[in-house]
Amino acid sequence: MSHLAETTIDPQERAKVLVVEDDPDIRKILEMFLTEKGFRVKVADGGPRALALVAEEPIDLILSDVRMPGMSGLDLLRYLKERDPEIQLVLMSAYSSV
Repeated sequence: MSHLAETTIDPQERAKVLVVEDDPDIRKILEMFLTEKGFRVKVADGGPRALALVAEEPIDLILSDVRMPGMSGLDLLRYLKERDPEIQLVLMSAYSSV
């Protein structure tokens, strides 16, 4: 009986996603879902923490809530794009209008 070898991906080669969300429940759900899909996931509860994480290591994609206290997702986007125009950021909102 032959067995197909399972293909494994080196954890360091998986894309790194940063989730920026002030709601702890939504943040945890996104973290669990993305981890299950094979991404390396970092989380931040707001813009200032996200900026610190981006400064520490390269991030492949940022998923950010739009409405957050202190620094909105739009403010975070503007700040990051000024420093790195190539950075990839997706804004999310639970509201029907932004």
